[in-house]
Amino acid sequence: MRRKSFTHGFFFTSMHLRGAAERALRAAASEGLTLVRASDNATGFRGVKHGERRSKPFQALVWRNGKMQHLGRYATAEEAALAYVRPPASSGPRTRRRPRRRLSQR
Repeated sequence: MRRKSFTHGFFFTSMHLRGAAERALRAAASEGLTLVRASDNATGFRGVKHGERRSKPFQALVWRNGKMQHLGRYATAEEAALAYVRPPASSGPRTRRRPRRRLSQR
């Protein structure tokens, strides 16, 4: 009798999560950033939402230019909070839109 094989996916162990959280806290300290605590949020950090995903349940969100911007999903709340407090990445010089091709009139 042959067994069916299947995979469970990748799940973080508590040791991986603790190390990731500690690395995020050290990175914030080395960059001179302070993670913003929030008492009205279940995650404990402003801009961090807890979702249903198992491998990376913490989502970082920020309002920029009147729009909600998704910053990514993270394994720990500390990593997501670090993404929230980091300044936005430079998108480079602004470029003008490509000019429209004019249709020739016949």
